[in-house]
Amino acid sequence: MKTCRHQNTVEAFFDGEAKDPEWVEAHLADCAVCREYHSLLSAVRNGIAASRQAPSIAEPQFDLFMSGIAEGIERQPRYSFRGLWAYTSLVTAAILVGLALAFTLFPANRPVEATEIQAVYTDYDGATVDWYPSDDGSTTIWIKTAGDDLE
Repeated sequence: MKTCRHQNTVEAFFDGEAKDPEWVEAHLADCAVCREYHSLLSAVRNGIAASRQAPSIAEPQFDLFMSGIAEGIERQPRYSFRGLWAYTSLVTAAILVGLALAFTLFPANRPVEATEIQAVYTDYDGATVDWYPSDDGSTTIWIKTAGDDLE
């Protein structure tokens, strides 16, 4: 935007504070830059004034306005898929927590807990298997080979 050295004077005129308003009016008639600046100041002032006006509800509109509020409060909620997705997400989270607890509390690789030996044997040629129970409930199993070597 072009400027003029008299724009400060145009601002003072616009605010009603010019020392020589007749001179400013004559300058505005001659200077296109100051005329455009004066128009810009008017547009800004009008925009500010329009934004300060609060919308009002006229008396004929008030009953419709209040009935719309009452209808919004009393309206029954319609079925929506948002509730279905929330329910599905909740069920999925519960299943995942249950699986995590199951794997934590009941690990898959638990030691073998054999309390009774039913049979013992070996596939090594010439080897024999003996087993000896003890008083504390544990059992010892011995595999004997001819040279005590299990290669």
